[in-house]
Amino acid sequence: MIKYENGHPSVLAIKRLQTFLEVDHETSQLLETLQSIQLPRNSDFAVRKLLIDMNAVDILIDLFDRYSPVGDYCLCTSLLSVLSRIVKGRSESVGEKHIQKLINSLSKLIDELEANASTDLKFSLIAAIYSVLHLSCTKNERNRTSISQTQTVTQTINFFVRIVELFDNLPFNTFYPTLKEGCGFLRSLTLDDDLDVEFGLGSENARTIAKSDSCLEVFVKLISKILNSSNVCGISDLFQTLSAIITREELCTKFASLNGIDILMQTVYSNIKSTVIISSSMVLLQALCGSDACKLSVSNWSIHNISGPQLIVDIFEDHIKSPVVTKYISGVIAALTLRQPDIAKSFVTSGASNYLIKRSSFIYLIPQLSEPHRAGLTNALMDVESPESEQLSVEEYKNQGNSCYKQGMYNEAIAWYTKGIDIDTYLMINKPLDAYKDASRSISLDSQNVKSILRGLKCCLILGDLNEAKRLCCMVRQLEPTNTEFSSLLQKIELLSETHRSYEDKLSTSDFRHALHLITKCIELAPASLSFNLQRLSILIQLKRFTEAKSLVENLLHSHSSSVDLLFYRGLCLYYLDHLDKATIHFQHVLRLHPDHIETQKAYKRAKNLLKFKEEGNTFIHDHKYSQALEAYTKALEVDPSHDMINAKLYCNRACALFYLDRFEEALNDCDNAISLEPNYLKARIRRAKCYSSLEEYEKAVEEWTAVVKLDGSRENKKSLQAAKSALSVSQRDYYKILGLKKNASSDDIKQAYRKSALLYHPVAF
Repeated sequence: MIKYENGHPSVLAIKRLQTFLEVDHETSQLLETLQSIQLPRNSDFAVRKLLIDMNAVDILIDLFDRYSPVGDYCLCTSLLSVLSRIVKGRSESVGEKHIQKLINSLSKLIDELEANASTDLKFSLIAAIYSVLHLSCTKNERNRTSISQTQTVTQTINFFVRIVELFDNLPFNTFYPTLKEGCGFLRSLTLDDDLDVEFGLGSENARTIAKSDSCLEVFVKLISKILNSSNVCGISDLFQTLSAIITREELCTKFASLNGIDILMQTVYSNIKSTVIISSSMVLLQALCGSDACKLSVSNWSIHNISGPQLIVDIFEDHIKSPVVTKYISGVIAALTLRQPDIAKSFVTSGASNYLIKRSSFIYLIPQLSEPHRAGLTNALMDVESPESEQLSVEEYKNQGNSCYKQGMYNEAIAWYTKGIDIDTYLMINKPLDAYKDASRSISLDSQNVKSILRGLKCCLILGDLNEAKRLCCMVRQLEPTNTEFSSLLQKIELLSETHRSYEDKLSTSDFRHALHLITKCIELAPASLSFNLQRLSILIQLKRFTEAKSLVENLLHSHSSSVDLLFYRGLCLYYLDHLDKATIHFQHVLRLHPDHIETQKAYKRAKNLLKFKEEGNTFIHDHKYSQALEAYTKALEVDPSHDMINAKLYCNRACALFYLDRFEEALNDCDNAISLEPNYLKARIRRAKCYSSLEEYEKAVEEWTAVVKLDGSRENKKSLQAAKSALSVSQRDYYKILGLKKNASSDDIKQAYRKSALLYHPVAF
């Protein structure tokens, strides 16, 4: 580190840039200095850390803020280019104040964008701004939250609309870098640090982006225009971004209604040899398969007598040697065939079996695919092994059995149901409740049919229905006690029963961590049990693992969308993740559907009151009505003592009110409370440092400002630390403080204090 400090070109350049802030220089000198900052993409991490410690981010942003309003686009782009290289992988070095300056400049540039001589330079600067915003959001939830609360997403969509308008008047290379960086920025907003996924598909930001005005429309138009211009650069970025933001069925359906599927398939057809285009298009197509409307659109699409399924199989053939591409195509086929037997048959007819069998092992290695999707692929393979000419679908067997049952032809009905059960692997995985009902009907017709009973027993195990499983076990014991399949099932059921008993024991002693481990084991044995999953959710909430709980809720809602308990837990996750406004709206929605749900009623009341008192306090602080703010925050803190995240903010805000009322001791206590809940809460630590200074506890103030600088080494915080050190130095020479007196002490007080000190240090003389 020392070898860089005096001689590294980048360090010297940043020092020179610091002087440019103090005294105006020629633009050419600035550009020359920026060019001397040598930071290749894989530059030494120590150099970048040193530059950040030297306040390089503050310096570059301040220079950008100075020259951006005067229209020096070339210089500003160079400043941000250097900044991007410095902050890459260090998003914590970009703070809210930096982001706000970038957003303000971005808004102005987009509003002024026209096809004129300076357009190229403006596009380059916009791309540079998006690059910094993108990097600032990577692994930084605070920055993502800060940006999502601004109009930046709306401005970005409006910018894309402007690109569509200018598309025919400008060379593609003029706006391609900006389009690429803008898409990267939008994708970065959908990331989730708490989930090991490439894109945060369940995030609120993704839905917000997709639902913003004209978002999907402008993406479809951009893809169409780029495709028509025969310049495919940028299509992959658009596809990747759509994959990140399309997270709900209604969004998939809307995309299909905009002719999006036709354009997507046309792009695939025109670029079948391009690995980049095919990979990104297959990821998008898999995301779109959350909608049956999209599935049917793909199935019905055709060009030159080539159907949608046939085109996908052709892609499989062309890219069979690419594990990445075949992984994505396998996922698409799995998603398309889910609950769509006709589409599965189309793939079989198109020859998908030859390639799926070669690459089917990949499907079990893809963490992005849910179990139902993997089951969809299994179903397609099963159909391959049993040609459609030789067997009916499960649904057709079931319908034939129902028909015979209604006509009183019970033996024939049993035969049809049994055949359906024999091939019902797909139904067992995806619809165990329906499979159980079919098995129950078969058992009611023939209680000696061991095959039907065993199938019902499997369903009970998957569903976690232990009582019914025990009843069916008794039936099998009487008929075939030595049945090998029964022995295996019985062992699993006994293990499930014992594990759940242990879970209840741990729960009764509030041992939530062990309880979570045990209920997770139960879910591994009974993956379709909503009851077990709800119990796991409850434990996650108790352990305050709210992000994990929210992810689980989102996944379960795909298959249990009408479950009031899941809807309640989703609102609870929003509430404890400090999305009070969204939680309040969500609880209202749940109560409209289920007005008698007691837990939702209680949660709605808590969220509503907490939001009300918090907003009242914020308004009073803004209006300098500190006594009223103190009262409002105190009421808010009484609403839910278990809400650590919001209570930390409330304590900090109340400390602010107390501070301005000169009640420094009480303000200090509230800061302590806030920090005990959120140890790295920067605002609370800054407030506590100011309280120490106001109480003239300068040593503690220095300690606190030192901790603040470690969390956020901004120039402002470093200045405050230096001021605290100076105050400490002065206080050590302050005779009033040495004597333990206030500066307004009387002469008698001074004499008395002096005599006490003299007796303490010179007892012989007195």
